[in-house]
Amino acid sequence: VLITGTSSGFGRLAAEDVARAGHTVYATMRGSEGKNAEAAAALRAMASDENLALHVLELDVTRAEDIAAVVERVAEQSGKLDVLLNNAGIFGMGPTEAYSADQFRTMMETNVIGVHALTSALLPLIRKTESGLVVNITSAVGRVTMPGAGLYTATKFALEALTEAYRYDASEHGVDFVAIEPGVYGTDIFSKNMTPAHEAVAAEYPAFMQVLAQVGEGLGEAMQSADANDPREIGQTVIKLMGTPAGERPLRVPVGNDIGGMIEGLNQDAAKVQRDFLTAFGFGQYAPLAD
Repeated sequence: VLITGTSSGFGRLAAEDVARAGHTVYATMRGSEGKNAEAAAALRAMASDENLALHVLELDVTRAEDIAAVVERVAEQSGKLDVLLNNAGIFGMGPTEAYSADQFRTMMETNVIGVHALTSALLPLIRKTESGLVVNITSAVGRVTMPGAGLYTATKFALEALTEAYRYDASEHGVDFVAIEPGVYGTDIFSKNMTPAHEAVAAEYPAFMQVLAQVGEGLGEAMQSADANDPREIGQTVIKLMGTPAGERPLRVPVGNDIGGMIEGLNQDAAKVQRDFLTAFGFGQYAPLAD
């Protein structure tokens, strides 16, 4: 199992849980010898203390040389890959106009293009299993638009589409693609917020920024409340998907008892439209995969 973005949050917890479930885990992150050296060392120490098959690897999904090195390592050590969990991502919240094109490009490179680059590079190893699984962490706001997070939302909409397209294509090789759609969880995603480059433009939206501040405060309180969603649910969902027979895994899995639950109906309606669309355009054999 290869997991991206394991320095913190969903990726870190998923790496721990999947390894403790008895699987070999390649936990990848940027800056494993730099800014995330402490996180990398903690994972290595845990693996040593608990005798887990967990290996920490350097990986920036926007760097072709990093991807090539990781693929080579997995091929040499394991010869195949059963599961890929694409979790690494960048968040941003502020007026859409206030973000530069370069910022949007950076976010898209990590959240979408990097996912494609890594996935396409690893698929030859995943196809060998004839029952492989690729899980992409999208978001509930990859299905509904969140004001103030326009660029992030756009990347997650794109990742939803990419996941579905790959699902149809790779079904020929027995590989399932699944989008996990989290609601609000108590991770450090907001502390890593990409702030708008054009501060003067953001200042032109005082009422909007006030609403964003209130929303951010409310989200923070929700994440810290006693009934907050448990971020370990992501890793547990992945483990459950791993135990589900190939071909029976759902396309979309909303998680969380807030927004995640709200979009279940949307997913059901969209699946019906997608099935009709596929059938109408001669792709009827793929219609069952839309569920």
